[in-house]
Amino acid sequence: MKKKERRMLTVHASRQRYASLNEALCIILEGVWLNELGYRPGDRVDVRTEDGRLTISRINPADIPEDPEKKACREEVGRMSAKQRKMMAAMLRDAM
Repeated sequence: MKKKERRMLTVHASRQRYASLNEALCIILEGVWLNELGYRPGDRVDVRTEDGRLTISRINPADIPEDPEKKACREEVGRMSAKQRKMMAAMLRDAM
């Protein structure tokens, strides 16, 4: 059985400015314990709310839907010949 730990954190006023009159709030999660739970920089998380409770879970990258435009580009590049891909890569390099 996994060890459960309790964290007592504070809700803060956010430094972000929003157009609405409501004050934005934030909770800062940081510490080595996140590493120990398997979180890594760049991980995406799913935050669910229910009855005043937050549940935070790491998202498996395979479960994130691909952007439709990105998918269309990837498929188009996949249909190109090696020569066409090489030419496209050169054009993109030159454009940057």
